[in-house]
Amino acid sequence: MNIFHKRKLRQMYMTAIGIFCVALLFVLALIFPKYYYQHYDNDMLNRVTYTDIHVDTFEVSYDSFVEKLHVITKMFHTKGEMQAVRVSELGAGMNKASLTKIANQELSKLRKQNVLVSEVKLKRLKKKELVSYERYVFCGSVSCWRLVYENDNRRVILYLDEEYHKIYYLEKSVVNSSGNNTVSSVDVPVAGYDAGGYGGSYKGYEPLYYNWWEGMLRYYNFSYQDDNICLSKVESEMQGYIIFENSYELLLYNYLITDVYGNRTWRVGIPIEEMLQF
Repeated sequence: MNIFHKRKLRQMYMTAIGIFCVALLFVLALIFPKYYYQHYDNDMLNRVTYTDIHVDTFEVSYDSFVEKLHVITKMFHTKGEMQAVRVSELGAGMNKASLTKIANQELSKLRKQNVLVSEVKLKRLKKKELVSYERYVFCGSVSCWRLVYENDNRRVILYLDEEYHKIYYLEKSVVNSSGNNTVSSVDVPVAGYDAGGYGGSYKGYEPLYYNWWEGMLRYYNFSYQDDNICLSKVESEMQGYIIFENSYELLLYNYLITDVYGNRTWRVGIPIEEMLQF
């Protein structure tokens, strides 16, 4: 056999091997994945593994400010202190002027509801007095502003809901203009009612009008017709409770306190600072 025939036979042999290999690879490409995944499923996915993981299914949804307070109250009673996280990004257009405008609008609503009684004398806030404005998020998606206004003789702290613009909490502190530590004529603040009926005063508390309670309920849009909410005012103290589902209590108060040095502090709303952990 000459060299030409040998080369031709070798070429045919190599071609046949190549065709066989290509066919084998094609068959494996069709069959192998089926058996591989079947083996993987049997050895891996069908094994049951138990893991101790706490899943929080607390529903954070609401369609009104009343429902929002319901969520906050339930979360607080379920978990205790709620973690408040400060977020640096500002809302759209939320600068000192915008925040002060909203705060004054809400204060005007409280005045119309006779919540800001004449004894408090809370004048219109000014943007130049806004020394601090911080945005916090808690309960997963609830956000509010903590605004602090200061001038030479008074300090105002506001917790303002970012979505509904309602005031959660308002505190005003006034330093005695005399600048001395002389004990004032008002008793040291203690719990207890001093005189009965309208116009009565608390030991340590200035006299306030009793319709603040109804005014706050109207401001927060509460209704006595809601079967899921119980509204209970404590007559012996300037406070009351909003009770959701007959289980979750939300404190609502209105205090005007004068200390022994004549410094006055007024607090109204819900104790949001005590409920949040910063």
